[in-house]
Amino acid sequence: MGWSFRRSIRLGPLRVNLTNSGLGASAGVKGARVGVDAKGKPYMAGGRGGLYFRERIPTSTGTGLLWPILTIIAGLLVGLVILGSL
Repeated sequence: MGWSFRRSIRLGPLRVNLTNSGLGASAGVKGARVGVDAKGKPYMAGGRGGLYFRERIPTSTGTGLLWPILTIIAGLLVGLVILGSL
């Protein structure tokens, strides 16, 4: 297995991820995130205490950047609502 690179920068509930494959972004809080990977595919992820899941969100063809943008906006809104209720 070869070497890989990953760097994350947090900006509140938004996280920008830089990897060998490119740039991705996710939004949410610890344990619940939605985002777009470096290949432009939306996903949601979550977990606590060592249990973790990551699932791609199915998209229809021809939507271009619509799903990734909506996914990031939804994640930001969910993160802000959860942070506001704490």
